Amino acid sequence: MWFKKKPNRKDLDRITRNFQKQTEGLTNQWALDTMGIESFLPLLTIADYERIGKTRAILISFKLGYLAGREGALERIKGYLER
Repeated sequence: MWFKKKPNRKDLDRITRNFQKQTEGLTNQWALDTMGIESFLPLLTIADYERIGKTRAILISFKLGYLAGREGALERIKGYLER
């Protein structure tokens, strides 16, 4: 969904619900445990001190997700959800 003008609260709520539905069952704790502290801390440092902008942050997140998927993270996610 692309907005040419600033989205209103209803639009933002719909987008948020969509992402929550897509990640349902995957807790923040699971994400931290799966990512590992050795991956999390460098990203936290970048988020705290580097001004990379929203677009670049989203693209980096997408690339990291792609790499995780390529390395078998999907199977680990399925195993987590089946517990």
